[in-house]
Amino acid sequence: MANYQIYIKSTTLDQTGIHWRKAEDNERCEPPKLLLERCVPKEDGNMGTVNYMIDTNAPSLILVRHQNQLLIQVTGLYSEARSDQKGRKVFNTLVLQGEDNEDNEKLFCSLAISALDFISRHHNNLEQKIDESVQFDGKDKFKINVEKISSFIDRLKTKYGIQLSANRNSDYSIEKIEQGLKELQEMLTKNGLPKSWKPWKEEKEKEDGDGILIAVTKNLIDGGIFHKAGVWCGLANNVADPKEQKESTNEIHKESNPTCTENPKKPTKTNPNAIPILILILVVITVAIGLIWMRPQEPEEQPQILPIPQELIAPNGGKQTLIRPTKEINSKTFLSY
Repeated sequence: MANYQIYIKSTTLDQTGIHWRKAEDNERCEPPKLLLERCVPKEDGNMGTVNYMIDTNAPSLILVRHQNQLLIQVTGLYSEARSDQKGRKVFNTLVLQGEDNEDNEKLFCSLAISALDFISRHHNNLEQKIDESVQFDGKDKFKINVEKISSFIDRLKTKYGIQLSANRNSDYSIEKIEQGLKELQEMLTKNGLPKSWKPWKEEKEKEDGDGILIAVTKNLIDGGIFHKAGVWCGLANNVADPKEQKESTNEIHKESNPTCTENPKKPTKTNPNAIPILILILVVITVAIGLIWMRPQEPEEQPQILPIPQELIAPNGGKQTLIRPTKEINSKTFLSY
């Protein structure tokens, strides 16, 4: 009897969508717990899961050891028949999780080698067998043929003749896929998985052997993420040492910022005659404004008072009274009686 569990992530024909199912009972379930462990540093300073590093619709391989448990995940397994039925691309994800013992280690190494063949060729026996083992079940489910998938996995145990070396300590290895794929397959065949290793930027080995053992994908969201996550063996097309990334970024900043260049432009010298000329101009402007404000203003024109003619004197009780206007009038105003 198998001492590991098989999980499949896939989609349904209708709107239920992508979800996980456990092969032994075909029941819907939560993702395997090791996939939920937050062990990958993100750019925002938080920690992400192992799947943060990869595109889960692309061919990828993850192998993790944590607290005496092994987990292997293969993503991007295309289902041609079900894609035709659904009218859009359908991908399967296969996960095995079990105790970290010799039998499971040999099996997981064999599955990893098969997955590496799949990633390098985009199609092989692994993808086809998983496709044949997963079918739509009505509109809102998919079902797993546990007998077919278990039979295929059991045959992998003896296919590659995995040997487990007594001394399985190693430093990390992070390279481009074309450079490191064959080497990784040979290492898994002859030695198995490391029991301890020295991650990038660490002075001491990881003696407990826990962490991300293998991570392989086509392209990374961050070329240095395998280094930062402490991966033992990481392969991708765009891997880059974080130190080199930082130096490259600094060079880009220097090129875009003239003040950081080795030969910055000399500042333009100021004309020594410019300052006296500016002072003279300011003095002239100040004097002109002062003269304008100091100019005496012309007094306002006062209304002209006309003398009252003697003819306007009228009798009043035998006496003569001078009739005066109640308001001052100017020459343009008519007199009223």
